[in-house]
Amino acid sequence: MSATMDSPDRNAMAIPLNDVKQTGRNVEFGIKVAHASFKGTLNQKSTELSGQYGQEQDVVPLTLKKK
Repeated sequence: MSATMDSPDRNAMAIPLNDVKQTGRNVEFGIKVAHASFKGTLNQKSTELSGQYGQEQDVVPLTLKKK
């Protein structure tokens, strides 16, 4: 599986995601260019992915929404 992500606030488009894995509603991936990772869960409609974004020592909650 391959995937990309856009971050319009940072004017960054088509950021490649690495090691994308989905097991049921659980999703995880890495972002090598940012030295970051994400682990989260899809909502019932599969329109939002809520979880934890980690970059180096910082971990913050993050919700990704489908356009």
